[in-house]
Amino acid sequence: MKALCIMESDMSFRRLFERGRAANEHLITKPFESRIDAALLMAPKYFFSQMNLSGSAVVLSYIRREEYQSKGELPLLNEITNHLHPILVHFPIVLIAVGVLHDLFVSIRRGALPLKQNLWLWLAAAFTAWLSVATGPEEDARGNTDLLEIHSMLADMTAWVVTILVAGRLLLLLRKKQSLAKLTLVIYLVVAAVSLGLVLGTGYYGGKMVYEDGIGIKVNGTMVNPPKGNHS
Repeated sequence: MKALCIMESDMSFRRLFERGRAANEHLITKPFESRIDAALLMAPKYFFSQMNLSGSAVVLSYIRREEYQSKGELPLLNEITNHLHPILVHFPIVLIAVGVLHDLFVSIRRGALPLKQNLWLWLAAAFTAWLSVATGPEEDARGNTDLLEIHSMLADMTAWVVTILVAGRLLLLLRKKQSLAKLTLVIYLVVAAVSLGLVLGTGYYGGKMVYEDGIGIKVNGTMVNPPKGNHS
């Protein structure tokens, strides 16, 4: 049974590798102007492929479940639940950055921005931004660093600005609008650029908290800067 699971997981890795290589070759053959749009259309497929790849890794870990359960341990689950915030925070950074660059490119090339185009990416950005805010381990940072307040403030602002962008696009679609142009497009791009600045600022201060103040860092199982509780 274990050998069969390993073989099936190995086959999944190989299939995903071959699909990725074929997709890249197909993309390269397209004209330059359509590559960005083609890449964005392929992004959801890539996302779900990565989920499948992660599933294969889970299967490999599942093979040893009896050994871990006998010790009262579930290392994979514990690692995920204990590190939700650092896992999630990268998604809004990438999604917002790609969204802004895409919208700017399309706006310059076409002079307008179709409201439905790339909307799924902004929806994902808003969703993961709020997940990142909700999973922030403030109990590890409060009292241990002077950067928590500005990091949290920028994170909240990022989530709200992206949510407002998405809500605005959805509202215009409900009003039968098809695209943004002229003044509304300029305002939209400015707000989108602000969201990118906010998320980069959030990541900057989050990185300083980790790499300079040692928040959430363990060495040989011991916290470098252990929680000190709530401070006024």
